[in-house]
Amino acid sequence: MRLAVFTRNHASSARLLINPSQVLAVISLGNTTNIHVAVPSQAGHPFVYVVPESLQAVGHELNLAMAD
Repeated sequence: MRLAVFTRNHASSARLLINPSQVLAVISLGNTTNIHVAVPSQAGHPFVYVVPESLQAVGHELNLAMAD
């Protein structure tokens, strides 16, 4: 297994590395995709990363990362 690589949907457009075994849900919302991870936010809810990649691209990257 390796870390999955995404682009952060933020002004910096920095790379975002996510452990695929920590992903709880992936949700498509128009032009962005939300990746919910098991790490809780300060409010106690799953932390959400917003990325510009499509739902299909996120799923593909997560599957590749899990296979490595």
